[in-house]
Amino acid sequence: MKFLKKIFNLDEDSKIKKILKEVFNVIEYNVEFSDFDKYNGNKRMNLKYDDDDVNVLVGKNGKNIMALELLVNIILKKRLDTATKIMLDVNDYRKKKDMFLKDIAIKAGEEVLKTKKKVYLKPMNSYERKVVHKTLQNVKHVNTKSIGKGKLKKIVVYYSHES
Repeated sequence: MKFLKKIFNLDEDSKIKKILKEVFNVIEYNVEFSDFDKYNGNKRMNLKYDDDDVNVLVGKNGKNIMALELLVNIILKKRLDTATKIMLDVNDYRKKKDMFLKDIAIKAGEEVLKTKKKVYLKPMNSYERKVVHKTLQNVKHVNTKSIGKGKLKKIVVYYSHES
């Protein structure tokens, strides 16, 4: 509780950063914190981590950093009573992943426009699907739809005369 009393005199970004530092101290990862920036409409904190086990921090397909992000956002909601959600990134992993996903989406859209046949993308989590849907939402004659059940769903990119 002493920790919480110390942070209430700070602005929101400083409070969030202080909580992040405490979380990373507990899990014993020595990361360098950047300033917050806006990315895809989210408040993003890019963490610099120069260690050989950066893949452990990020996890397969970003699973660990997303789990850590969820935990941090729960702590922020409970401790600071804020609706602010933050996106955690490590060494710009998610930014690079987004560029990769956008490239896949664009290639699928081009294929659909060329062949007018459906293109099925590999199963993706909700965040990844959102990136693909947003990338193609304004492309004329190209639509997207998530299919399947569970957390990992496929996206079908298809031709539409109406869009």
